[in-house]
Amino acid sequence: MNIPKVSIVAIVYNVEPYLRKCLDSIINQTLKELEIIIVYDKSTDNSLEIIREFEQKDSRIKVIVKDKKEGPAKARNYGLSLATGEYAGFVDTDDYIELEMFEKLYNKAKKYSAEVAIALANTVQSDSCRPIPTPIFNSSALPAEFDDKTFNINDIEEYLFKIPVTFWNKLYKREFLLKNNISFEEGLVYDDQPFFFNVFANADKMVLVREKLYNYRLFRSGSTMENRGRMFFDIFKIMEKNEEILKKSELFEKFETDFYKFKAHCIIHHYFDIKKEFKKEFFNKMLQEFRKMNIDKLENKEGKFIRTFEEPKTVVSSRCYYIYSLRLALSKVFDIKKYGRKLEIIFLNNKITLLLTSRDINKKVLTKEELEIFIKQNWFKTHINRLIKKYKGKRVFIYGGGLLFSMLKKNFDLSGLNITGIADKRISVEGELIEGYKAFPISKLKDVSDYDAVIISTLATGEIKNMLLGGIYRDYKKIPIIDSFIKDRLLNAFK
Repeated sequence: MNIPKVSIVAIVYNVEPYLRKCLDSIINQTLKELEIIIVYDKSTDNSLEIIREFEQKDSRIKVIVKDKKEGPAKARNYGLSLATGEYAGFVDTDDYIELEMFEKLYNKAKKYSAEVAIALANTVQSDSCRPIPTPIFNSSALPAEFDDKTFNINDIEEYLFKIPVTFWNKLYKREFLLKNNISFEEGLVYDDQPFFFNVFANADKMVLVREKLYNYRLFRSGSTMENRGRMFFDIFKIMEKNEEILKKSELFEKFETDFYKFKAHCIIHHYFDIKKEFKKEFFNKMLQEFRKMNIDKLENKEGKFIRTFEEPKTVVSSRCYYIYSLRLALSKVFDIKKYGRKLEIIFLNNKITLLLTSRDINKKVLTKEELEIFIKQNWFKTHINRLIKKYKGKRVFIYGGGLLFSMLKKNFDLSGLNITGIADKRISVEGELIEGYKAFPISKLKDVSDYDAVIISTLATGEIKNMLLGGIYRDYKKIPIIDSFIKDRLLNAFK
């Protein structure tokens, strides 16, 4: 019997709406010498019926039905233990892959006798599968010089922490994984991180296929990350595991600075994303972890905070990052006064995307293309329609009359709002008009009182920073914020 060229391990748990597209993309791969191992992790939906259907029409599929749910890491390890292929790859069954993915990865790996082959990925909308322009997965951190040669961790020192830690856009020589005892960390979420660092710390030859061959669904309903509860605390244990791996491989000293930046970025991101009832406990744990770190490793010579990403990026997010959390985290953890760090915020009404930046970045905005995708997402439509209903007939003042307001006016019926005026940076003299409404200079906003609520609709980070952090509203108790749940927390933050 011929040994399969590639074993594909796919874990199934409650992915019924996405499973057919995923399995179709696997069984129709242009590389035919496949072993397809599907581990059914005791779903509560009808996924097993779909699996059995595909099993009947493709003899390469092996189905393992578990008696109880044990989590994706354990399921992947079990599937990998049954694999017999020369190489092994993984596909999350709520995602899907391009038909040439494993052929291109396999051929590149064989050509260079590599232990690991890496592809790029698309980030797509969960339901429509439309590409989302985000820097999370869809661009390569490695420059073109790495396209036609092998490399290892020492060759990519300055790029290591810019490479996505995802396991599913890579192909691994199975003997390499067995020899180095590389597996997924069971019982913890974010098990892809230790797996990534173990692979990169031990691989002598890796190659890159600079093509988007994997399609990752963002914001999928029912995903593990949607929980945002106590499991977020696993990030602390995961960081310990990552550090242990680098130390065991005698690489920690070399990567210490970048690892600390990576650790800080991950932990702060989880603090903003975790549910309200866990924030205080998480924050205290975060403080403990940061006090163990050498703060000097997070600074450059000018005393500026060095961000995880060199270039400023605007990440469109559906999460609501509270102002009070942002302010508390930065002031207490990073001591803003001492180090002179700066903070940039992007407002979309009460939706906030956080950027930790050096002090010279204050004008970053969403592009029109990013905004068009953002504004069409269902959660955003629901949010805006809720605000329109809530403030129907009320006197509403608009802060920001540019692109965002124009698109809001175009895509939503704002006629129910009694818009009394608009403040915008382009206005120099009171009395001008924007979209037919009376406009005011930003400097006059503090004198305007003819409203029941303010909708903040600007995209410019510098304007919001100036307004909230010592600009127009120096008396923070008088800041008009549209939703009370944000206003209350904002006022508490500035006491």
